[in-house]
Formats: sequence, structure tokens, C-alpha cells
Amino acid sequence: MIKDNKGKKDFFLTRVVFWALFVSFSAAVPAYAGEIVVIVNKGNKTSNLSMQDLQQIYQGGKKSWEGGESITLFLPPAKGEAMKALASKVFSMGDASGVSKFYLKAVFQQKFSSPPKSTDNSVAEVSATPGGIAIIDTAEAGDTGPVKVIKVGGL
Repeated sequence: MIKDNKGKKDFFLTRVVFWALFVSFSAAVPAYAGEIVVIVNKGNKTSNLSMQDLQQIYQGGKKSWEGGESITLFLPPAKGEAMKALASKVFSMGDASGVSKFYLKAVFQQKFSSPPKSTDNSVAEVSATPGGIAIIDTAEAGDTGPVKVIKVGGL
């Protein structure tokens, strides 16, 4: 009696190839799936920012807009896609919890007088705040009539 292991080898090989493809595609997908945009108050004259500008704004290096108006930061909800993007793209952190730690430390070091407000309704907050800026998921954007969406290179 001759044993035929070809079927078992083919099954095993198929599984190995499938998992290799799955892992490679998983690694190519960013940590956040939705499209992320930056919004500012409609009265803001800024139309685009570089990633470096956005990093300086959110990390406290830039505190006012070109016209001299104070910048007011709004943070996305802690567990949302926009917070994941903020952590990875702006702070180069793998974990969104690091953003909260950053602001606690920055307040202690007096880089900020208080941590930025985290909000579920960034559009309303930015609309009501002349120097406001927020990073949001496009799902939250809905009607962006009361705010201006600006382009950020690299986001």
C-alpha cells in the first residue's frame, strides 16, 4: 500500500500562502481606516498646512495663526479613528493613550495652560471658536458648512 501525502502537502501549502498574503496585506493597511481631515474655523485665512505645521500646532510649538489669533486645539474622541491618526501621524506614537500623557506632561511643564478639550462634536466646537482647529474623521464631518476643511500634506 502506497501512501499519498500530496493532498496533505497541497492543503498545508495553501494555508501557508493564505496566511502569508493575509499578514502582508494587514501590514499595508494603516491603523486608521477612515479618511481624516483637518478643520478650522471658517474665519481662519489658512487654506493648507504642512505636516510639520500640524505637528508644531498640536505639540505646542505654534500657538497663534498668521494673523495673530490664538490657536485653540480640539482633540478627537479617545477611541476614534481620528485619534489614532493624530497619535501616529502627528505624534509618531503607536498608541493613542500617549497623546493624553503628552498633554499632561506639557501642562506640568507649562507649555499649555490646560490640556486641549476632547469632544465628540468638533464641527460645532471649531465653528464656535475663532482660532479653533480639530482633526476629525470624515464620518464626523457631515455638513462642514460652519467650518473650513484644510489640506495637510502627508495626512
